[in-house]
Parts: sequence; structure tokens; C-alpha cells
Amino acid sequence: MISRNLCPVLLSLVTFAVTLTTSSLVLGPNATQPCVCLQLKLTTKKALAMLEEHGGAGRFFLMEQRGVVYSFSSELSGQKLFVNMTSLIEYDADVADERGLLSIALHPRFSENGKFYTYSIRKFNNVQYAYVTELQEVFGRVDVSREKLIMVIQQHNVTRNGGQLLFGNDGYLYIFVGDGGLRSTAQNMSSLLGKVLRIDTDHAEVADNLIRYYSIPSDNPDVSGLREIYAWGFRNPWRCSLDIGSTRGDIYCGDLGEGAQDEINLIQKGHNYGWDIKEGAICNNHPCNMTGLEGDPIFTYNHSKGPAAVIGGYVYRGPSIQNLTGRYLFADMFSKNFLYTLKNSSGGQWEENHLYYCDPGVCPCHARESVGEDYLVSFSQDRKGEVYLLTTKSFTGRSTDDRILKLVSPNHDFTVCQASSHFSLWTTISSVVISLAVQALSKNYFHIL
Repeated sequence: MISRNLCPVLLSLVTFAVTLTTSSLVLGPNATQPCVCLQLKLTTKKALAMLEEHGGAGRFFLMEQRGVVYSFSSELSGQKLFVNMTSLIEYDADVADERGLLSIALHPRFSENGKFYTYSIRKFNNVQYAYVTELQEVFGRVDVSREKLIMVIQQHNVTRNGGQLLFGNDGYLYIFVGDGGLRSTAQNMSSLLGKVLRIDTDHAEVADNLIRYYSIPSDNPDVSGLREIYAWGFRNPWRCSLDIGSTRGDIYCGDLGEGAQDEINLIQKGHNYGWDIKEGAICNNHPCNMTGLEGDPIFTYNHSKGPAAVIGGYVYRGPSIQNLTGRYLFADMFSKNFLYTLKNSSGGQWEENHLYYCDPGVCPCHARESVGEDYLVSFSQDRKGEVYLLTTKSFTGRSTDDRILKLVSPNHDFTVCQASSHFSLWTTISSVVISLAVQALSKNYFHIL
């Protein structure tokens, strides 16, 4: 039984809630575990990247795996077709295809020169290659027939393509390439597969009597192999990013394992990250020779609980969620309830914490989306440092209501939003009153007689 002294209190709460028809009402404390809310920004069709232009009009560019890029205003409105490359790439929307248009990168002076770069899988003479190309926007148009070929890298099958482009603080283009389906390539210094490459796209040079539209930075490491190689020993790097708040220009990258461990790496010049000698922290060869493997992952996790596929993310640098500042956010495609966060502690150790999705009751009224059964396939970051999730409802390319979700800070209190119907209003009221009752029990406001 409930104490008679408390019954009028509960009755008053219910009566007050019933009178609510507009605005919002703050009721009760926030959730106890670290969490974020999700705001729907866009619906898409298998988007793998979203970039914001630095300078200029501050446009956003949304890249879909099928080979289409759209532009949006700085408010993520006013969708326009930017470039269509569907006729150039290899992609089958009816299966879980790892090919397609996998990455774009805007030149650091894009607002002035209109140049951007793409990484895609294509066929030439019935052989599959990873293509890195340069395109240019001129007077608002992109002419794909004037595409410049930067490099091609032959693939051994349709998987493990890697596929990330980004510009570092040094102004050079970093290219993250998978092992192409042949694990031995990652340690082969005569192959570009399984590597991080670094090139200068602002200067052309002649090599083997051919003009190529890039040059090799003079401080690339001497690796007794191809001069484009910056780091090596990768299996399938998926989603890599620059920490925009780091003076060192730190670059983080997720790398998918074979079947034992996935890993997060902090990319450093001239380091060997181990594949296929090791996978994560697990040695593949016995006796195990770790000589020359300088690139230890900063975090690994096992596949023991089922399917796993790491999705590299971003270091949060936005102003909205201060307790995330400086933490690297990433995810696993199959984890539907939380994100991972990493932070380098003062002792040099990496501290990992789970970041959960908040109960809607503690979220602002405009940020009450849930991941649900979606799969997280990529991340994005705007120039303010805010972070977005790119999700899909299907492994195939046929889903048309995939989403871009922005991370939003929860409220300090339970919030009841304006209801769209009497039923949803009563549902919300009931959940809040029940929540209050549970809290009262925990604080001994009830007397059990």
C-alpha cells in the first residue's frame, strides 16, 4: 500500500500533466548512464559520407554508395544533384556489395579551386580496380568526362576494398587501401594494397616517362618499397578521420579483422600495423615474430559475441556535448544500443567507455529518434565538430529511407513534449508518472505497509 500522505501528491502530478497541451514540461532527473540523443537531419539511400565545405557557401555534400553525390545548403536543406558517377562504378544494389563509390574528399581550397577527389571500385578489361580520381566543379557544374585519373590499384576480389580519402593538416591526400582480398599484400612493399598512401595533389611529376597528377612528399618514409607508402599492415580500413582539434594532425582509423578482433589505430608515419602477421593484438603465426611491428592498435575488441564490423568515427570537438570533448567516437555495425568512446589518459593509456542512446524521455523534443534495427555504416563531422551517424536499414542498396542522425545532448530532466494525439499524450503522461513513482520508491518516499 502507498502512504496516504503521498496519494495527493501523485494525484496532483497526474492532474497537472493532463492540463499539458503545448510547449514542454520538465519532470524528474536525467538518466544515470552516459547517453546521447539523436536528431533526424536527412533521409538518404545508403549514404557513406557527408562533408561540409570549409569556406565558401558552407555547403554539405552527401555521397551515396551507388555513385551519386548531392549538395545541400549549410542548413542541410535544398538538395541538388552535384555529380552522378553511377555509369562509371561497379555496384550491385541487390546484394551486400562492398564496391561502389566509397569516399570523397574536398581539396583544402575547394571553395577557391572546386577540386575534389573520389575513391571508387570500377572495372577495366573485366578486371576490378580501385580508382582514385580528381574532379572539379566549374561554375556550379561537374563534368565527369574531364575526370583526372590519379591512380588505379588492382583488386583481387570484390571485398576488402578499404576506401577512404582525407586531407591531413599538412595539405597532403591520405588514401586508405584494403588488402584487396589477398592477405599477403599488406606486408608486400611492392604493392599499394593494405596500405595508407600519402601524395601531393598540388604538383604533378614525370615517372617512367609518364606524367602523373601527383607527386611524392619529400618527407614520406623510406620503406624500401613504393614511395607513396606512408604506413602499412592493414586488412580493410573502414572510415578514417582527422582530429580537427589536434595540432599534431592525428588520424584515427578502424580496421576490420578476419574473424578474431577488430581494431582502432592511430596512424603514424612509417609504422607497420601488423596484418597479416597479427590481427588486432592476436598473433597469426607461431612462434610469433613481432619484430618491426611498431603500429600497435590503441583499442581492440573480440568477435566472440557474434558478427562484428568496426566503423571508425571522429574525435568529438563540438560545443554542444562538453563531456565528449576530445573523445574518439566509433561503433560496431552490429551494436544497436551504444557507441564506443576512447580517450588518452594522462598515463598514456586509452580509456574506453560505452556511450548509450538515451531514453526519449530525457531528450529534447526535436531529438527523439532511435537507431532501432538500423545498421550504422559511417560517421560524419561538420566544421563545428558536431558528429553525425549514417545508418541503413538493409545490407543491400535497395533501402530508400536510410538516415543521417545528429548527436544531441540530453536534457537534465525528464521532458514531456507536445502530443500529436490524446493517445500519445496519455502514453507519455503514464510513462512519466510511472518513472516518478519508481524514483520515489528508490528514495523511500513510499511506506510499504
